[in-house]
Amino acid sequence: MEKRGQVALFIILGVVVVAGISVVVLMFTNQIPNIATPSGTTDAERFLAQCISQKINPEISNLTINGGAFQHPLNLTFQFDPNQDPVVVPYLCYTSEASMTPCINQNPFIVESFTANLKKSMEQHQDVEGCFNDLVASLKTQGYEVTEKYNDFNLNINYSSISVNVDAQLTLTKGSTERYNKFKIIIPMDKYGIYNLLWTVQDILNSEATGCGIFTDYTTAYPNFKVNDIIDTIDKSTIFVVSDKANRYTFRFATRGCLANR
Repeated sequence: MEKRGQVALFIILGVVVVAGISVVVLMFTNQIPNIATPSGTTDAERFLAQCISQKINPEISNLTINGGAFQHPLNLTFQFDPNQDPVVVPYLCYTSEASMTPCINQNPFIVESFTANLKKSMEQHQDVEGCFNDLVASLKTQGYEVTEKYNDFNLNINYSSISVNVDAQLTLTKGSTERYNKFKIIIPMDKYGIYNLLWTVQDILNSEATGCGIFTDYTTAYPNFKVNDIIDTIDKSTIFVVSDKANRYTFRFATRGCLANR
């Protein structure tokens, strides 16, 4: 698919194309995505969209397994598998009280914080800028005269999709001229997507913080996800492992509160 896309990228259109905001829609999986694009989408847009989609999925997986961030002020160490080393699990709801005192929610805006941490990680790894540079390099090897400028990107996670808006200018000249000002990539999500997973975690945290979770059967309450809770016998912390049933993401975190009820 990639080779065909790169060959098709260099067909001379014979007209001047001015693209304001280019929208690319992707199916989001762990594999190379199937690209479903609106009519008029160019191969330059497809190249960039496929590259970013392949970068963002492991970024999301790495964040979820670490409780939505790579640094947390409160953590515990737990050994899930006796044949493997213990791992650090962050507290997302915590109290030091040894009583029925509920835990204090450490992350009451988890969707917003996760989005910010995802963008930060992608910036550190130069995921989006790297994809843009790969596109430019590929165009130049095919004889295009390229004028380019990468500025920044932003992203948004909502119920139905992840959108990545790339602020970059690209002018291609080879017989004709094509100009691009912005690229908008839309990655659709189903009911097992990252947005719903984050809200499931948020609901669990709210339940633990307000009612100690004693009236909630999490498995029944969230049928689209697998919720495993493990009691740490040392200090009675609860470790939650929440994953979608397609096993794309696993969100791992701990709570400590309402100890008399454990």
